Amino acid sequence: MTMAPSAMDQAPLPAPLAARPSFIVLLLAALVAFGLTSDARAPLHGLLTTRGMRVLGKYSYGLYVFHALIADFMLRHGTLASIGRFVPGVAGPFIVQSGLGVTLSMALAVLSYQYYEKRFLVLKERFRSGPSSRALR
Repeated sequence: MTMAPSAMDQAPLPAPLAARPSFIVLLLAALVAFGLTSDARAPLHGLLTTRGMRVLGKYSYGLYVFHALIADFMLRHGTLASIGRFVPGVAGPFIVQSGLGVTLSMALAVLSYQYYEKRFLVLKERFRSGPSSRALR
């Protein structure tokens, strides 16, 4: 059963706000590049190499693949309006939906890595570039 999207789901963003996500993505990408190329003692480098960030990196491909599918599913099935019936306030439904989306995305990313991606990562050892072992003998 699909539900009609609510007015909040269909409201277009004003032009300055619509451009802001792209700017934020570029800013964060530059920050990551700077942090990873900076001195290992720099606080930003330390933050980007924490265990939590390495875990996100390990499952990043699955997160990349599945987050859009989950977001699209939630939008098409009106989960925000459904959650809004049970969670009071304006921000509450957004917070619950975001938490649900992140949880589902991470769960699918972990399952994808464990049961699919790892099998292919093993194969990359067979296709290493560089001189072959025969050429070195």
